[in-house]
Amino acid sequence: MKKNDILDVTIESLAFGGKGLLKIDGKALFVRNSLPGEKLRVKVIKSRSGFAEAIPLQTLTRSKYYVEPECSHFKYCGGCSLQNLKYEEQLVQKERQLKETIEHLGGVKDVEMEPIVPAPDVFHYRNKMEFSFSNKRWLTEEDEHKPKDFALGLHVPGNFEKVLDIDNCHLQSELSNRILNSVKESTQSEKLKAYDVRNHNGYLRYLVIRQSANTDDLLVNIVTKRDEPDKLKKVVEKLLIDCPEVTCVVNVINEGVASIAYGSKINLLHGDGNLHERIADVNLEIGPQEFLQTNTKAAELLYAKILDYADFSKDDDVFDLFSGVGSISLYIAPHVRSVTGFELLPEAVDSAGRNAASNGILNCKFISGDMRELFRDLDFVKKAHGIPDVIVLDPPRGGLHPSIPKRISQLKPSKVVYVSCNPASFARDLKLFAERGYKLKKLQAFDLFPHTPHAELVSLLEYEQK
Repeated sequence: MKKNDILDVTIESLAFGGKGLLKIDGKALFVRNSLPGEKLRVKVIKSRSGFAEAIPLQTLTRSKYYVEPECSHFKYCGGCSLQNLKYEEQLVQKERQLKETIEHLGGVKDVEMEPIVPAPDVFHYRNKMEFSFSNKRWLTEEDEHKPKDFALGLHVPGNFEKVLDIDNCHLQSELSNRILNSVKESTQSEKLKAYDVRNHNGYLRYLVIRQSANTDDLLVNIVTKRDEPDKLKKVVEKLLIDCPEVTCVVNVINEGVASIAYGSKINLLHGDGNLHERIADVNLEIGPQEFLQTNTKAAELLYAKILDYADFSKDDDVFDLFSGVGSISLYIAPHVRSVTGFELLPEAVDSAGRNAASNGILNCKFISGDMRELFRDLDFVKKAHGIPDVIVLDPPRGGLHPSIPKRISQLKPSKVVYVSCNPASFARDLKLFAERGYKLKKLQAFDLFPHTPHAELVSLLEYEQK
């Protein structure tokens, strides 16, 4: 295969990340925007010694797994790129990808997995959506009536500055869509300028909508470039008229150049400034910039599996690394003697402490700091926090710093329950644990993100003396 070659191919499966995959003479060919079983005419756009990449030119035979996407934005939006693939086949592909990734990158042969757990809801399941304001709208033939210098929606794939204007996102609730359109209308009528990511000017940066699944709370966060909350007064007034269900509105200020919906200052515009959620019997208060699994109903199933795999005893002392607002710590607390949560963000640690107090849970404590620094002096860790029988990990997408598996293994917990949203980083870390005597015993995937290439996993690693 050479660059610019035109080929007729049949897609065999989906690769990790969602691209179609097939092999030609032992060489992998990745094809964008394709489905398993689809026969396509493609153009090779990149060729390397071990792989090539292509784009589809023409569909010759449609996949038997194809379904008509429900979303009118699907053609351009990359938010749920698998919406045209039957849900049952999405699960098949995700389970296969996870197994192959762990075998190839983790060095584990013949991985045994429990069947992937489907999402309770395949649409309207997200409790958080983040939309971008932009002064450069992605132009489509359907949007000729919309202003070119204003958009509120999602970035189109492969373009860092242009935003596809969204009216209706099927991943969030109908109420959240009403909020989206109310804010869009009022910010335009107030002539508030959308942000320009290239020149770093403009006022409006992001709209973040967070909706509880098990309470009536709904938090709206309008992220702006400058600390000028008075400009949002009429926007908030209209929002509360259009959507009286909104319980909290905040304005986060991000004066930096990084394209993130986070900032150093939060202005409270309505409500108490927090989202209140309940997972099983645990009530949680979550700040506007704090993390919670974005699919609450599926997360409840995942948390139950943590309990199942850990098989805690009442005498167990547990470390919960990357504990966030304490959701996992507080969930497992009734089943163990103690839980010590470790978390980088001080504000999340503060929330975790409040959540423990409000739930009447007395056997949890939370420590703020970088994991690499916190676990550098293990003698201090043992003296200050004891020796854990079990460690629970739920790290960010990038996984663990290489020093962490080493430090954990020196503490010699009998079990490590590792939760991950990234099979590749999990497989890398799994290899490091294996080198230190921990063996993968159980593994199950959970589909927290239908219609996307992503999945969550829970695993059990047990220490085996060499």
